[in-house]
Amino acid sequence: MKLNPLIRLMRPWQWYKNLVIFIPMVFADQLFNLSLWPIIFGGFIFLCLTSSLSYVINDITDIKRDRAHPDKRKRPLAAGEVSIKQALAFSTLLAIVLLAWSYFMPIYFSFSALALFLSTLVYSLYLKNIMIVDIHMVALNFIIRTLAGAILIDARPSLWLFIIIFLLAIFWAIGKRKAELDKIRKSRTGIYGFYTTEFLSSLANVSAAMLLIAYILYTSIVHEGKLMLTIPIATFMVFRYLYFIQTDHEAVKRPERIFLDKQMMVALVVWIVSIVALISFK
Repeated sequence: MKLNPLIRLMRPWQWYKNLVIFIPMVFADQLFNLSLWPIIFGGFIFLCLTSSLSYVINDITDIKRDRAHPDKRKRPLAAGEVSIKQALAFSTLLAIVLLAWSYFMPIYFSFSALALFLSTLVYSLYLKNIMIVDIHMVALNFIIRTLAGAILIDARPSLWLFIIIFLLAIFWAIGKRKAELDKIRKSRTGIYGFYTTEFLSSLANVSAAMLLIAYILYTSIVHEGKLMLTIPIATFMVFRYLYFIQTDHEAVKRPERIFLDKQMMVALVVWIVSIVALISFK
């Protein structure tokens, strides 16, 4: 069943990026604090709508470029299923809802959501066309999401946790760009006119190594070795995703499909359960 064009314009399948808002809750040992769940879940929905507003504006500004892309031409605006006037009206409605809702949210959370929107907007309009910078902007947005989660539960995560989130997002963004490059090898439009497969493969290898080193240091320094038992699981997940990158797996082309990979999901569940159990164990 085909989704309504306006719903597809919001790209709900990309909302998984906002799941990082729950990470501070896990590492602050507040996962079972039921009083925090309503506000953290509300914050998650708030960031999802903020992301959707950015997606709509991005599709409006990129409509001509999207029509020349093999996949993006199927987006509602590029395909003509939604007019620019309808998209503008819908984005205005989303903005009004978010503005009204922000009145009931912690003020610093609202600032972080605004920072996420502005960062995404600047990325969409300018910085996504500058190689290397584009990858760092994606990582910055994940840092903002994580910070928003920390604000909601009044936690102060270690800087090491933010470093890990940053490197994880870098790793993810590199893989996605390599998959995109391989797909549009002939046209090589936009940022893909600068990147090469070899360069992105090298970056993927380097970022994977940096990510694992940061995670090992985090588990040994911040948690005094308590979480070091989770290192093999984290290593497995990083190596598996690196394999996906190097083999042009579908999960890299469309990252939301990684949730369909059984091995990765089993490892992720085991990792989360292990983290929660080890942190909760006094």
